[in-house]
Amino acid sequence: AADDDADGDRRRRERALSRALARDGVAGAAGVALAEELRRCHTLRGEMHHFIANLQYYVMFEVLEGSWEVFTREMRDARDLDSLIAAHERYLDAVLQKALLGPKSQLLA
Repeated sequence: AADDDADGDRRRRERALSRALARDGVAGAAGVALAEELRRCHTLRGEMHHFIANLQYYVMFEVLEGSWEVFTREMRDARDLDSLIAAHERYLDAVLQKALLGPKSQLLA
């Protein structure tokens, strides 16, 4: 719903800018160049939004949810505090690795 509101606001701003450009006489090559630049900016914004939405989905469902299920199973099977701490360490390591934040992923940077 918030994305729909943001898209609606963006479209209203685009229309208002287009009306202002037409009203104030920004035309010719400068107006065309500005319109093209605005279109590219909006396209880039859409691509960034798509990337962030997919990244959020990946982290929530592929990284956290799967790792949490393993951790809760290991937590139930823990016999003492040391095994619980070890299970927690494995959980944190798994989250870091799957989220591409572990030491093996640093080679990608």
